[in-house]
Amino acid sequence: MEEREIDLLDLLLTLLLHWRGIVVFMIAGGLALGAFSYVKSGQSVKAQQELLLAEQGSSSETLAERLDTLEASLTETQKFNVLSVIRNEQTYRENEAYLQNSIWMQMDAKAVPEEQIVFGVSAEDLETADAIAWAYENLLGGNGLSAYLTEKFDIDSEALEELYGVSKSSASVANGANSFRVTVVHPEKATCQAMAEAIISYAKEQTEALAGALGEHELLVLGQYYSEGARTDLSDQQKTYQNNQLSLYGTIAKAKDAFAEEEQSYYDLLVKAEPQEEEEGQTEPTAEASAGTAQVSLKYMLVGIVLFAFLYVAIVAIAYIMGSHIRYSDSLQELYGIPQLGQIPGEKSQKKPLQLVDRWILSLWNRNKRQFTAEEAVKLASVAVKIAARKNGRDTLGLIGCDLKAGALSVCEQMKAALEREGVKVEILDNVVYDAEAMERLNDVSAVVLVEKAGVALYSEIEQELLLLKRQNIAVLGGVIEG
Repeated sequence: MEEREIDLLDLLLTLLLHWRGIVVFMIAGGLALGAFSYVKSGQSVKAQQELLLAEQGSSSETLAERLDTLEASLTETQKFNVLSVIRNEQTYRENEAYLQNSIWMQMDAKAVPEEQIVFGVSAEDLETADAIAWAYENLLGGNGLSAYLTEKFDIDSEALEELYGVSKSSASVANGANSFRVTVVHPEKATCQAMAEAIISYAKEQTEALAGALGEHELLVLGQYYSEGARTDLSDQQKTYQNNQLSLYGTIAKAKDAFAEEEQSYYDLLVKAEPQEEEEGQTEPTAEASAGTAQVSLKYMLVGIVLFAFLYVAIVAIAYIMGSHIRYSDSLQELYGIPQLGQIPGEKSQKKPLQLVDRWILSLWNRNKRQFTAEEAVKLASVAVKIAARKNGRDTLGLIGCDLKAGALSVCEQMKAALEREGVKVEILDNVVYDAEAMERLNDVSAVVLVEKAGVALYSEIEQELLLLKRQNIAVLGGVIEG
């Protein structure tokens, strides 16, 4: 027997036809490493929960004890120094938040959009007009208008206090009338003008209520004036805040640099305790919530899928390389030096849905090859055997093989029927190496043809058959392999 060579293309086809196993191993790998990652994550979460529980059980007590110990060791001056820094830092943060969030402080002081509305109140006499105008001034400067504008423009009430104001007006009005002015500012011209119109609407809505309380009168809009220019008051306020922030920052930095070691420790503990005081009354997250929950790692699942697929492919490849059974793709001519008279494809089930995939793979693999049915292949093999027998002057043949009952017996019977119709006498001999009766019947034949089932017959058994036939001086016309 010649040394077998590994056909890489046949190995690739074998791997493709094992796609079911690859899919099963991929699913198993993904589930296995996914479960492993879940367990590992759960253990990590449990350890974090235990650590957090331990910290929660001892942190507050330890912090209070350390603060008490440090306070006892510090002088009043040292404690005053630390508390002054903390108060200054709080003031710095509040001022910084105001500078960042205040609409007024964020405006460009060199170009402030401003709209002025001059209202006039006309009544029976000047004294009554003064009283009603004063009532309107209080009304427009109160919470009612602030709530109205907050709802309409979605601006915080504290921010609104800086965007409009009410003042006396020097406008000339006829006898029995008085006037006052409302000033509106906003960084956007459209919003500024819209707020002015909303204030006019709100003021006129209050006329009926004030008429019932203070007497009949008429609210007049004497004028609306839009302008866009510099505001020195805003510029001065912005500079004042910025200078105060710089001064506070320098004061804080200088004081902290001068801290003694005990003062620094006391400061650190007070800062650490601040969030606890600020969040008093809020629900503190539990250790379970802080540590999170166990998770399935997608990365682990992908690694499991790839790893198990590779493992299965490796197993199939090793089984292919180390296999001891004859394969459908083997050449009897190359292995044993005998003519290959035919290849009979195995019958495939047409009822199993998954067989469709196998047939599709085989159709792609053999797209440039002529395909035969099992019946056609048996007829071709029978003709090849008949021709070989006639050329060699043989009229009595033996169809022999290893364990024919495991698969190739049906092929042998079909070939026997076809050959006997052509006048060739045929004997079917199974397992001549192991069966004494079959071995003895070799005397009745003048030549043999090997018929082997792929995946059943062993290479070593076929070699033993050929050695036996050689000792018996029985000619071997060739061989046939069934898939």
